[in-house]
Amino acid sequence: MALAILGFVGGASIVAAGGCGTQASSGAAGQGDGGHGDATTADDGAAQGNSSSGGASSSGASSSGGNGDDGGEGDASGGGTSSSSGGGGFGPDGACIPLTACPSGVTCGRYTDPCSGQVFVCGNPSACPSGQVCMATPGDPTSQRCALTGGTQGLCTGLCGQIGFDACGVAIDCPDTCTGGNVCIGNQCQPPPPPSDAAVSDACVPTTCSPAPQTQLCGTIENGCGSTIHCTCTTGVCVGGVCATEPPECLLGDGGAKCGSVENACGSSTIACPATCTGTTSCVDGRCTPCTPPTCGSRTCGDAPSNGCGPAVSCGTCPNASSGEVCVSGACCTPTTCAEALEAGAATTDAGAVGCNAVNLGCGVQQSCAPCATGEVCNANACCTPKTCAEAIDAGLVSGCTPVDLGCGVEKSCSPCPGAETCNANACVACTSKTCADFSGGCGHSDGCGNTLNCCAEGTSCVSGGLCCGAGMVNYNGSCCLPLCDANQPSGIQVSCGQMLYCNNSH
Repeated sequence: MALAILGFVGGASIVAAGGCGTQASSGAAGQGDGGHGDATTADDGAAQGNSSSGGASSSGASSSGGNGDDGGEGDASGGGTSSSSGGGGFGPDGACIPLTACPSGVTCGRYTDPCSGQVFVCGNPSACPSGQVCMATPGDPTSQRCALTGGTQGLCTGLCGQIGFDACGVAIDCPDTCTGGNVCIGNQCQPPPPPSDAAVSDACVPTTCSPAPQTQLCGTIENGCGSTIHCTCTTGVCVGGVCATEPPECLLGDGGAKCGSVENACGSSTIACPATCTGTTSCVDGRCTPCTPPTCGSRTCGDAPSNGCGPAVSCGTCPNASSGEVCVSGACCTPTTCAEALEAGAATTDAGAVGCNAVNLGCGVQQSCAPCATGEVCNANACCTPKTCAEAIDAGLVSGCTPVDLGCGVEKSCSPCPGAETCNANACVACTSKTCADFSGGCGHSDGCGNTLNCCAEGTSCVSGGLCCGAGMVNYNGSCCLPLCDANQPSGIQVSCGQMLYCNNSH
């Protein structure tokens, strides 16, 4: 069963959706045959790459940035950037011993202790440079390193579309290089399937926001039967279309929480932390830091200019506001009245008449001291009543559909053309609509007469971006793409053709 989640959000690793890069997937099509990692990734020297046999593992790709010495400091609760194992394993009585830091083989991203369930942030927040992603080594849940995406041995070699997630829940996007009419299906360039292959069954059973006992979906979700539902999280945050606990990058070592946007542990994206700063603190580098609130200085009214620290600071109000006094740039100001403006000649025309244009009364106030009556317009500082269309017709001014001058600067057509007709040379003529012959396929074209053309061939339908695609296909990077679940991956969230699918592979 596949359930598409609209829009792009981060999820889990290319290993298990929602996890932290600790469970290897045998279904993600990876490339490479092992090799040696960069000796600068950790204190234990060069890291031996594992042979890829269907897992998304790059050929010996690892971080070249260096991930810190044993015992490095970190903000994540109980974790940090240390590469020492910090315990773990099983005691003499067979009891699981919780980890106190990241395993030495995990040099980037997030790692979940299988004993305690605690999530650690491993390595520097920017452990993986551009062009690399943080991945778990297939078959080894205690090894997680940076892997190349491009090149002849990268994760994207021979693949297209979004092939999964890195260890921080950010989707791994491979370029769509399909040519010759092929489309990206299951991360491979293939001929498009017959339309009937993707038809929705009459026995379709729509999913719910809780498709599994421990899974709560969030966001706008395709229910698999042609409609959508909106799901929210009652607790935690929405990560990759699934409700999860607060990201570990947002946690401080003292139990507090970070604020604002922080870089994730893989260096592949940023995370909006939910904490907000209160009082006289502001968010600086992800932490609520004491700051100096704004002061009024010489201001006597209004609010002090905000400097981003704390709530707004009031500098008082104008005592004579009921008499027209206004606050301008922190000072109380009484604008000129219209009577005073008239007396000074500021609201009159050159001929001495009272004009209708707005005049500057000072203190930032612009106002007409002689507004026009209903039906009149202010034209050249004088109130003017334009002709009605009936009066224009009686006066012989209307001979067709072309707009006529009704006076007072108003032009209007008094004999507009009906429906799809257009005005040409003062006469209404039938609009000549474009047809599909004027376009090379596609849909959403304007026919030039107010209508939309759908030029899709039989068996295809219009999707976003004006593409004509087979049933069930979506627009992915300008090409038709059929989202499919990978049966070799565990049940949960998968990404195909830019769509997030909830896949139940137990059936």
